[in-house]
Amino acid sequence: GSWARIKNYNSDILEVENALKNLKKSIIIKPKEINTKFENFKVISLLNISYKYKNSSKYCLKNVSLQIEKGQFIGFIGKTGSGKSTLVDLLMGLLKPSGGEIYIDKKLINNKYQDYYSNLLQRCISHVPQEVFLRNESILSNIVNSQYSKKDLYLALKVSKVKDFVSKLDDGLETIVGERGVKLSGGQKQ
Repeated sequence: GSWARIKNYNSDILEVENALKNLKKSIIIKPKEINTKFENFKVISLLNISYKYKNSSKYCLKNVSLQIEKGQFIGFIGKTGSGKSTLVDLLMGLLKPSGGEIYIDKKLINNKYQDYYSNLLQRCISHVPQEVFLRNESILSNIVNSQYSKKDLYLALKVSKVKDFVSKLDDGLETIVGERGVKLSGGQKQ
């Protein structure tokens, strides 16, 4: 059983090891000449955004323009592979566009300070990914680490609207979700 657990967590361990090796690359230092906060931004604008993945000659997004106002709930609809997730990753600053411009309140952010601006923006955006990773453990251990307050846990359950769902389960927060959350529906995982 222990060997199976070690093998199961091997990819997680390698991911953490890689993150630690690249830690210096991920430290984002505030440039002296920037005095910007995005907590109160009004609009995000994309102008002629294009993107193609490394090793690909084909663009998955080409000349996309859109404007999103703060507080809007939006969805992207399209066929598989049409670039919906890529567009969201570009909006959140997880990917850098191959072409085009991204503005926050008319301030160009995909410039030489893009990493810094993206970090600020990510603090203001909520996103539910289409693929959620869950460990074959309890709901509780998938939500929190070993150091948490019950107040914060119950606030998280309430805000994410899973409090009622969990309260109806026989084992409540101790319910085992299965490998990659196989015992839950897609919506319950999210």
